Order: sequence, then structure tokens, then C-alpha cells
Amino acid sequence: TGAAALAVSAPAIRKWEKAGNPPPLFMTPEFLARSADVFPLEWLDMKEQHRVLVGEDALASLAVNPRHLRVELERELKGTLLRFRGAYAAAAGDTRRARELLIRSSSTFLILFRGCLRHLGVVPLPSKGAAAHALGERLGIDLSVFRFVERLRAKEKPAWKEPVGPWAERFLQALDAVVERVDAET
Repeated sequence: TGAAALAVSAPAIRKWEKAGNPPPLFMTPEFLARSADVFPLEWLDMKEQHRVLVGEDALASLAVNPRHLRVELERELKGTLLRFRGAYAAAAGDTRRARELLIRSSSTFLILFRGCLRHLGVVPLPSKGAAAHALGERLGIDLSVFRFVERLRAKEKPAWKEPVGPWAERFLQALDAVVERVDAET
């Protein structure tokens, strides 16, 4: 992971990025293990989704403390909610911008909802698209606003004709309820 070793991969990385991919992450098994307390959600997702192409499976023995996962979920949910509130305050007078914000923001929350379901021991995890419904059922919270946002994402004309303000209010109420539940586990 030193500079000289990383430089050898530069031509392949440039080609990879030019194809529209994000830059790869380079880490040692030791870094991976020592970072499980900081990136539990990401490492668990990697552990579930990865394929070993060559060599040993560095994720096979990776252990994540459930408390670290809960703390990361709380931090990410609260941080994303704070950013959403600020962005909505700026977009509230512009219907198109507010709708686009709901669409963009929902993707991040759905990933975090899958993390919440993982923390609650749900196996197998639902797809990202089904995460709001599954979490809402599990916690007894109305997260149906995410179905509306999916209708916006699919460009359904009836959804685009509805006033966005009431849906944004429901979105915020739903997120506050999820954050409250995750926070209560402290």
C-alpha cells in the first residue's frame, strides 16, 4: 500500500475510472480488521457482497461488534437527516428541486435502512428498494412515503402532479421516527 506499489496500478485505475467506476480502495488485512469499529456497515456489506478473485479471503474472519454497527447507523442517519433538512429548506420553494431532493436522499436512507435491518438480525436482507417496507413493518413505523418517492423516481405522472410539501413532511416524520428508534438503543 506504499506510494510506489500504488503507482504501478495507475494505468489500470485510470482506465477503470474512465469507464465510470469509482477508484478502488487499497488496504491491508490489518487495516481492514482495525477499521471494523469505524466502518462496520461498509465492511459487513462488503463481506456479504464480495467475490475473491485471487488469494485468501481477507473478509472471511472479519468480526464486527454489533454496538459499533448501531453507533455508525445512528451517526449516519442523524448526519444525513441534518443535511436533508438544510437542503430541503433551500429547495422548499422550488417544487422540481424539492422532488429531486427526495429522490436523491431516499437512496442513502434506503441503504441505511438495510443496515438497521442487519442490526436487528433480519436474514436475508431485503433489496434496497424493499428496505423501507421491511423496516417499517419491523419497527411499526409508517415508511410508505418511500413508495411515493419510488413513484417519483419512476417518473409516474400522477406522483409528479402531487404537491411535494406534504410528502416532504411525511418524509421528515418517517426519518425522525427511525432515528428516534435507533437512538433509543443507546
